[in-house]
Order: sequence, then C-alpha cells, then structure tokens
Amino acid sequence: MATDVTVGANWNDGYGTADTTLNGTNRTGTAQIPLSLTYGGQTFEAFCMELDQAATLSTVNYTVTSYVNDGFSRLFAAAGFNGSSSGTDAVATRDQKSALQLAVWEVLYDGLGGSLSSGNFSARNFSSASVQSLAQGYLSAAAALQSNQYTTTTLYRYSNGQYQDFVTTQGYASVGGVSAVPEPETAFLWLGGLAGLVALRRRQRRA
Repeated sequence: MATDVTVGANWNDGYGTADTTLNGTNRTGTAQIPLSLTYGGQTFEAFCMELDQAATLSTVNYTVTSYVNDGFSRLFAAAGFNGSSSGTDAVATRDQKSALQLAVWEVLYDGLGGSLSSGNFSARNFSSASVQSLAQGYLSAAAALQSNQYTTTTLYRYSNGQYQDFVTTQGYASVGGVSAVPEPETAFLWLGGLAGLVALRRRQRRA
C-alpha cells in the first residue's frame, strides 16, 4: 500500500502562458508551470501531468509511486533535466522550464514524434517565441535518441485526486525516505522476475 506524504508546491521563476487545446477543448492562457515540490527537507523541480485539474500551492497529501515512461526518460535526457537543482540542471530558466512543461504534456497526450501545433494536445499564442522553439526542439531531440544514448530514468509520480499530479525524478528513495511503491505495471514485472528466480532455484535443487 502506498504511503501518503505531505508535499508543498512552489512557484519558481514566474510562468509563461500559451493558449492550449486538449481533445477539442480550448484553454486560454494556460500556465506553463515552472514549479518545485518540497518534501523530506529537499526542494526539487517537478512538472504537471493533468491539464484538466488545477495545481495548488497549498501543502497537501500526495501518494508517491515509482513511474516508468520511456517518452519522459527520453525527454528529460534530451533537455538535460535531472530534477535536483536549478544550479546543476540544464533546464534552469523560465523559458526552458515552460518549454519542458509543454513537451511533457505533448508526450503525455500524443506520444513522442508529435507536434505542438496538432494532435490531442496543441499549443499556440506563446508568451515567448523561444518557449515554442525550445519545446519543439526537446520533442524532436527526444524522438531522435537511440537506445544507447540515454538512461531509462526512475521517475516518481505524485498523485492527488483533487489536484494535478506531478512527475519528477525525485521521490522517497531520492530524499532518503522509504522506497516508493511501484505503479502496477512495474510491480508485475518485478513479481514475474521473482517467480522466474524461484523456479530456477527449484530446478537446480532437483538436479
């Protein structure tokens, strides 16, 4: 069973805006949120995952689970995002963070190889021209990565039924707490491997 943790969210460098469309519904002035979470005495960068729910700056409970998403791993590698500190992260400016937030939504709703100008998710009327070019650049670079050019990052999803979920590279294990409970697909893979080891050990004993 996953454990709830108390997390505080913070605006970092202000935010950019863009008009976005998700599944045919237009949204004017959607915030591209450069946001950080505070948990376990550490503050780290995070990105919103659910465009249909509002983010909150209140300190509320979230459930942390480990999360596997190859598109996000590629995207973070292409952008140089490590999530720990703006001082050591290639995603440090407001425009870079805003662009990566848009790219996260694009991968989430359309997958890699998509375009910000079309698909289930799209964006237009950017507050900064550099945000648009950066976001599309991150997407293109992520799609072009070969399997040996990036590491499948351990991601963490902070979930709350009332507010937006967040994704980041920092979680229980990263801040010295109890290991996060994996999401179902990860748990099934782990159990399958364990069952295989047990079967192998039994065959060895019989031999």
